[in-house]
Amino acid sequence: MSQDISMTQSLLDRYYQEEKERQERDLSLASVQVRLDASDLAMLSGIAKRFQKTRDEVASELLSSALLDIFSRLEAGERKLLARDSDEAARLLADEIAEENGVHSIEFKSGVWSNHERQIVKQERKRARQQSELAKPANNSEPAAPASSTPAQATAEPQSPQPQADTEQVSQDAAPEVAAHANNDSADSTSPESVFGS
Repeated sequence: MSQDISMTQSLLDRYYQEEKERQERDLSLASVQVRLDASDLAMLSGIAKRFQKTRDEVASELLSSALLDIFSRLEAGERKLLARDSDEAARLLADEIAEENGVHSIEFKSGVWSNHERQIVKQERKRARQQSELAKPANNSEPAAPASSTPAQATAEPQSPQPQADTEQVSQDAAPEVAAHANNDSADSTSPESVFGS
């Protein structure tokens, strides 16, 4: 019986903690008014209902995701400047939000956009490296003939045309895979998930 009480108490403690975190999170958010046409509002409501969330929760998450997606597509120099400016402005906005919500201060993560910018640069470099590695095998598809120590050995052991034909067939078969992989990489670069992989 005492074990049941401790499990129940643990459950209640978790509920209280979740409630406190939710209240703190709500106090750290600012309101933004958005106007939508009937079609967009209907879809927003449908998605919210499907996932048992409020329209505000879904809209907030969608806007956050869209901002990150847009940010990742900016030019590198512009992205770096905007990240710096946004991080500087975020501290002032956090103070305004705290004042608006009647709290002394709110928990604030500094450097969020600069961190995103560094991750984007890292992913761009990784993709460029992968693409250059994929391009190298395509350019070097012809196998190099083994170097022989004497001309007599070279004439004594002629290369058979069959292995070279097989090699050409393999490189022709590999070319569509390389192209498909390159296309997958470029498709991945357009999604926000590829930029900030989990």
